[in-house]
Amino acid sequence: MRGVQWMLCTETLERSFTRLLMVALIQKVHMHGMHGELIVWMQVFCHRKQKNQMSAVLIKFAESKGEKRGKEMENEYTATTAQTKRHVASASASDGEGYSNSGSMEKLVHDVNEIINTLLSTYSETQRRRIWEGCNRDNACTVLLNTIKEKKTYWDKSEVLLFTKVFSQLLPTTKKRVTYYSRRKGLECVAPLFTTIDETPEPIAANVKGDIPKWLRGSLLRNGPGKYEFGNDRYNHLFDGMALMHQFKIDGGVITYMSKYLLSDSYLINSAHNRIIVSEFGTAAMPDPCKTLFERFTSRFEISHATDNCSVNFARYKGDYYASTETNFIHKVDPKTLETKEKINLTSFIAVNGATAHPHYDPDGTTYNMGNSFGKTGTMYNIIAVPPQMSDDEETLQGRIVCNFKPEDNTKPSYYHSFGMTKNYIIFVEQPVKINIIKILTSKLRGKSLDCSISWEPKLNTIIHVANKHTGEIIPFKYYTKAFCVFHHINAFEDNDFIIFDCCCFENGNILNNATLRNLREDGDELDEVFNLSPKGFPHRFVLPLNINSNTPIEQNLNTLEYSSALVFREADGKIWCESEKLFDEDLVNVNGMEFPQINYEKYNTKKYKFFYGCGTSHVIMDSLIKMDVETKKFKIWKEKGYYPSEPVFVPSPSSKNEDDGIILSVVISPNQSKNNMLLVLDAKSFTEMGRAEVPVRMPFGFHGVFAKC
Repeated sequence: MRGVQWMLCTETLERSFTRLLMVALIQKVHMHGMHGELIVWMQVFCHRKQKNQMSAVLIKFAESKGEKRGKEMENEYTATTAQTKRHVASASASDGEGYSNSGSMEKLVHDVNEIINTLLSTYSETQRRRIWEGCNRDNACTVLLNTIKEKKTYWDKSEVLLFTKVFSQLLPTTKKRVTYYSRRKGLECVAPLFTTIDETPEPIAANVKGDIPKWLRGSLLRNGPGKYEFGNDRYNHLFDGMALMHQFKIDGGVITYMSKYLLSDSYLINSAHNRIIVSEFGTAAMPDPCKTLFERFTSRFEISHATDNCSVNFARYKGDYYASTETNFIHKVDPKTLETKEKINLTSFIAVNGATAHPHYDPDGTTYNMGNSFGKTGTMYNIIAVPPQMSDDEETLQGRIVCNFKPEDNTKPSYYHSFGMTKNYIIFVEQPVKINIIKILTSKLRGKSLDCSISWEPKLNTIIHVANKHTGEIIPFKYYTKAFCVFHHINAFEDNDFIIFDCCCFENGNILNNATLRNLREDGDELDEVFNLSPKGFPHRFVLPLNINSNTPIEQNLNTLEYSSALVFREADGKIWCESEKLFDEDLVNVNGMEFPQINYEKYNTKKYKFFYGCGTSHVIMDSLIKMDVETKKFKIWKEKGYYPSEPVFVPSPSSKNEDDGIILSVVISPNQSKNNMLLVLDAKSFTEMGRAEVPVRMPFGFHGVFAKC
């Protein structure tokens, strides 16, 4: 009994299999009239004593001794389980056929226990999860049948058929194809990089090795999650942890390090209650257990407020630095002390309900960004501009709407993380990573986090929108291409009536769902499986002609640029179809792609360029630094075993003449506590190490950063 109870009370079993066991038990009990004995077993299914609707119905059914009331409860149960209603009902019609009256509850429990133990010992956790989630439905049913046969259980043929029939209907009807994007083995566990650490609020001196350029003065500011739980509540997703800000201050070869938690409302409220009060991207806050049942129920109908946990990047507005995420809240931060200043609600100044953490900047200091708005006309994608003038008034980020892009589907706009910009145009990629507005609006009622409202829909095309950033005029045609997912744009520029824009593309948009803390903390074969099943990012180039009209030829490649093999056609129905150029060769495939691209932004943003820098992705997190030549498609790489670098930040040298005259800064961390974390300094031209500054403190995995000059 203890073995079964432990198995069913933990999260080892997936909901579908637990539900299957309940169906089998309820059928058995109803056939043999063992309603009284079922009470103990139904209690087992009440996970952590939370009596959900299904559990409550089953308990009522068990407590009812009478046949009539039992039937009513069974009908109530099947009504709450739409997926299995007709199958359980049809199976019930054949009550008693082929069932032995000698079969007892003890024997049934023994059989179920044997099946569970066999399945747990035969398959890894990742494999079980994939089977139960329906990725391999046929195999799952075969496994169950074979297991029952091998164990020679007390069930006869008709009982096995009933069990497997219900089991198969609990899984999705469509068979999913498992795609492996790599075949790596023996990956190092990086779980220590996703655990809570203490801040380092006072600067500590770094141990500098090598030569740090004397002209380098300023601070590398980094942002990312640092706290993953409050009390007994734990976050689920990489995007959920509380923002921890890092600073490497560099002054004439002397380097210090410090870190501080962003004092957001989310952080302060959660800390005060010692539990998760504010929902994050992948974690829904649960009702206060100290409240009454009615208060907890009514709290589901309260409006959820966006988090101000700005853990993604630092953005510049009017010369100041702001910790940012993808909601409408940003926090002003002192780059010298990392002190949290004012909290800003962008909605108070500009008609957007959020903004990216990757704005663009014009040479005059104007900041461009992108955010959604929701109104009577539906959802719109808005490009906003905040002028560079410093204000002597109270904190204000008054800006203007540059243009509005209308989504293909108002109820399911696309998720986006960044956008492209040239000297005269804005480029927005509407990818088939879709946000279900209805699900977002009902997420709190359903007890779901925001990530449950996002889905990858590969049958849809990717649509590229273009607008004039000076006039706001939308180009009167759209560009279409195959489905892909993009997080980060590399660069974009104009040439002979063409827009050329480059970005890192994933062929599958499920990468958002894969970035759970559970996956990132795996070890051994399970970690290898997580990595191999995750899509990889590769750089691609698109060429968009601007001079299209009714006289433009049909089914003819419109790209006349000699330096790009990208294709673009005007189809018979008027659509402009694009096919990208791969900015890589087989060598990059062998190192599993790259992400987090950066350029010499100060001098080459919106201009034709030759180099970009990024992180190699031969692990579930970045494990190398790469310098890519977009003309030759060859790259240079820095890699050191046991170390994991962050996004590279390019800092141009004061007297630079060439595009790659400067240095690369990257924070490099290790899960091995015997190794020091460090700031790495590379010569951008040769891509070789100039020096490093080691600090004996733990650092977690982070996202993005900027270099703030003194």
